[in-house]
Amino acid sequence: MGVPDIVTRFELEVRTAVKAAHLTGKRLVIAVSGGPDSLAMLYALHSLREELGLALQVAHLDHRLRGEDSTADAEFVAQTCAKLGIDCTVESEDVPAFQREHRMSLEEAAREVRYRFLARVSERAGADAVALGHTSDDQVETVLMNVIRGSGLRGLRGMMSTSKRKIGGIDVTLFRPLLNLAKLDTIANCEALALNPRIDESNLSTEMTRNKVRLELLPLLRQLNPALGKAVLRLSRNAEDALGVVDKAVDAAWAEVMTDEGGVFRIDREKFRAVDTAVRTHLVMRVLSQFKGDVKGIERVHIEDVTRAVLDSPGTRLHLPEGLRLAVEQQSAVIFAGDDAATTGSLVASPLAVPGTTAVGGWRITTERIETSSANCPCNEGEPSHDRFVERFGCAVEGASLAVRSRVPGDRFQPLGMAGTKKLKDFMIDEKIPNSQRDSVPLIVTSKGIAWVVGWRIAEWAKVKDDESECLQITVERDE
Repeated sequence: MGVPDIVTRFELEVRTAVKAAHLTGKRLVIAVSGGPDSLAMLYALHSLREELGLALQVAHLDHRLRGEDSTADAEFVAQTCAKLGIDCTVESEDVPAFQREHRMSLEEAAREVRYRFLARVSERAGADAVALGHTSDDQVETVLMNVIRGSGLRGLRGMMSTSKRKIGGIDVTLFRPLLNLAKLDTIANCEALALNPRIDESNLSTEMTRNKVRLELLPLLRQLNPALGKAVLRLSRNAEDALGVVDKAVDAAWAEVMTDEGGVFRIDREKFRAVDTAVRTHLVMRVLSQFKGDVKGIERVHIEDVTRAVLDSPGTRLHLPEGLRLAVEQQSAVIFAGDDAATTGSLVASPLAVPGTTAVGGWRITTERIETSSANCPCNEGEPSHDRFVERFGCAVEGASLAVRSRVPGDRFQPLGMAGTKKLKDFMIDEKIPNSQRDSVPLIVTSKGIAWVVGWRIAEWAKVKDDESECLQITVERDE
């Protein structure tokens, strides 16, 4: 194949990938290390930019791991971009410091720092995607590494030509236009264009897991099957086909089982139980990925723990990786991020103005006196208010200092119609108040005890008596 043919074939693959990803006319950030893969990708996208209407920007990160060589890589990328007339962002990060802080391998730290950098550049540039130079060789290595880790279908699929991730809180689209090209193709393309890519000698060290797979494991496996690369790529495509079927089933189940309550996901336990076992697994994986953008750090044991708890264990609370939590209730289970107190919105005891309006903890509480003989007061008509957040109280409340707070251990309550008291926890269980919501239910309290479990029941002792001519109306509203 002649030099023009090599370049033409390479650009054809990149052009096809851009169109398939619907990125024609879009802005791309190109991750360029200076090696043959990213350099060949950069030149192909630059050559196609006018034809495809692409706006391009390059991003290069100096990991500070190879001393002068790292500095030379950064200078090479900057000079290349200046020659091509492309804006280039070059930054450096202390990867070893990040590694120590987050207690991960150097390989993981370098990857995490690099992706966070690319996400920041993409956000600042308003880019539609970040282009990465992963080839089919990288795909083979990735799938094998996932097999070694004991991955499921998604791991067997490996990398996708386009994927969406949340990185450092930033939503990013990752685009890999070289996945159908081999590393030999990128090297040949660079040679055809008379380019001199940088060579990272650290890629020859077997201290890194990926390098060990590339340099030691793959040669051994190719002794058993010379066409190993093709076999692994075929496995990847088969896994992708299977995932297409699974994802359709998960989509259908999601609509039935899951409810998004503003960042808190609620699982209907009965409907979850009716779902096929394999679909349950992928439902749990998907809901966890809603918070993280991926399922990195989520292992099979976590999936199994969540599934088992949702099926069998009301009252269970699980701490999951990345600060995620699971709380299982009688009818449903909720998955949320952060600690329980921050999620439930607990209220510290705060006095209420009488009459007047008090704003506290996201609530607006209004108190006003009403004559029981007034047409506006149904206190003596034998009918409760139709609004669960509006109630009237008798003199026993009127004459006591009023406050609002969340429940505390040991709380007792005398529900309307009951002669004695009971544990507030037992009342909430009887009323089927979800466990994850109990701390966030406001309580109107006095020195005599709980007068109102807001939205649920007033106390027997706090009701309006037949001979009372005036009552206290309390209205509780969300403070918008």
